[in-house]
Formats: sequence, C-alpha cells, structure tokens
Amino acid sequence: MKIILLSLLGFSSLEALEIPKFLRGEGQERELAHISTLRNPVLATLVTSLTSLSELCYTLNSMMYASGAPDAPVLVFYDIASNNLLSGQKNALKACSERNLFFETVDFSQFAPGFTPRVGRDYTFEQSQRFYASGMWNEPALDPYDVIMRFSDDSCLSHNSTVLPYMDDHHVYHGHNVPGAYEIARKYSLNFYQKAFDYISSIGAHPLDKTMWSTVVQTHTDYDTLPVMNSGFEVVRKSFIKRQDVATWLHYLTELPPYGFYENRWGTNVERYITLAIFADEDEITLTPIPGFMQKDLVASNFYRKVCRPFALGNEKDGLIDGRRDGRSD
Repeated sequence: MKIILLSLLGFSSLEALEIPKFLRGEGQERELAHISTLRNPVLATLVTSLTSLSELCYTLNSMMYASGAPDAPVLVFYDIASNNLLSGQKNALKACSERNLFFETVDFSQFAPGFTPRVGRDYTFEQSQRFYASGMWNEPALDPYDVIMRFSDDSCLSHNSTVLPYMDDHHVYHGHNVPGAYEIARKYSLNFYQKAFDYISSIGAHPLDKTMWSTVVQTHTDYDTLPVMNSGFEVVRKSFIKRQDVATWLHYLTELPPYGFYENRWGTNVERYITLAIFADEDEITLTPIPGFMQKDLVASNFYRKVCRPFALGNEKDGLIDGRRDGRSD
C-alpha cells in the first residue's frame, strides 16, 4: 500500500487535507483552546521547487524515530509559486508518515520591502533561507507550539530517540556544527561578518557565547569565511527566536538593505551560528551530535539507502516518484 501511495507523488489527483483554520488563527476560541492542549513540539519542513518529494517521503518516514513525542504533528509549509505540491502529492506525502501532516502555504513572490528582484532570476533558494531565518517563526500555524524540530529532504534519522523532538528545558537550541566547511561557507557569507559586527556595535551588545564568538572572529580572520551550523536539521525553542532582541536582529538581516540574503545568498547555516553566538548563553545551546542523524548528499546522489529508507520501494525505481532520477544505484 505504501508503494502505491508513494508513487502518487507524481501522478495522483486526490484531494489533500489542508491545515485547519484554527491552526491559522482563524477559528473560534473553543477550537484554539483545544489545539493548545496538543503536545508542545511540532515537526516542520518547507517544500519548494528545489525539494525532492521522493527523498522528503523517506525523511518523513524516518521521523518515526523521533519517539519522544510520537503524536507530534508535521507542518509542511510550501511555496504556492513553485507548483511543486499538488493535491495528490499532498496525500502521497501524508502516506509517508504515521504522524498527522498539515499543509500551510507561503508566497515566495513577496519579497522584502524595498527590494527589487532582477528580471529572470530565480530567488527560490534565497526566499527559502529568508523564510527559515525570520519568516517561519511568525506563521500563525506555529502559534500553539514552542519547540520546533525542523528538517529537510536531505536529512534523516536512523536510530530511535526517546528525546526528540523535545530538548532539555534549559536549552533553546539543539543542532549540529559543521567544522571545517570553510570553502562552502565562504561562498554564502560575503559581508555577513561586517554586518553582524556593525549591528552589535550600534546597539552596544556583547556576544553572550564568548567561545562561539571567538570562533566566528578567528574563522573570519584566518580563512575569510564563517563557521556554520547544519541547515537541514535543528530543534529550536520558538520563544528564543521570537524574543525581541533576536527578532529585531533577524529583521535587520532579512528585511533591510543591503539585502544580503538576496544579493549574497546568505544561508541560515551561517546566520544560526552567529545568532546563537550573540544572543544565547553557552549553557542554553547544545551541539552534541544526535545519534542516528544522517545528512544526505543529494548533489552527489549519496542517499544512505540502507539507513535512511526504513521501508523498501520493492520494484519501484528510486527517484522516479516525482520525476527525478537519483543518478546511481547501490
């Protein structure tokens, strides 16, 4: 049955369940009171034209290993301009997980105020990073939740965790640092350090995590780049991201000129590291590797099939589910 439903990612036209109105803040107080009694954590992801729906399906299935809250729902944000998630594909994705999936639209045709996009340029990547950095946390669909476990199509869990999607009460962030990613980070961090330095100087702030900030300064001085977090998987306490000082900083980064997220293709991997270094105490952050977490390399067609695909596709051809080819076979 899973094989049949999985194949619908490319071809079905069944209707999909949209996110309830009360999750968007449009319902009655009685409904809002009901939803607030749900488990505190939620799993969240974003679908754009750059997303591999077949790999996202496998990732969704692997989220069964986040057994700390097996009933926590999944919010799938999707860009309505990408036309990459039709009604049948929504139902097919729902079949990839035992969790309840709800879908919420975002509109990537709307840019930061004052920014003029270049004609003919695709800004899907830039808009997705801007969304993850500042936009997602203000979505009404996340109102009932404070702990958000964010994942993408290139991440998976291969071992059971009785903690995820929670994290310890005193932490505001759990993610993975990616040491030594200097060359990759340089391409997406042009002028970021200067913007951060100018900001904290202007408000008279002192980075709270002195160890992380020291790494920022040293990496910038020695390698002309910046340290990064894994941008495809993280557990975030929303109240930290929406804290006034943090939210003001993120608005400064994503919504005001010179628009580094658009012009220099800044990513959340750099942004998260520096945000944490400036605004989070050292004991509020955990970078301890999550057992069983795997990072797929979709560009190199390294899918970790034996550990990232808990169920088999039988005779189905991998990668043809959503019209894409994986590129190699084991």
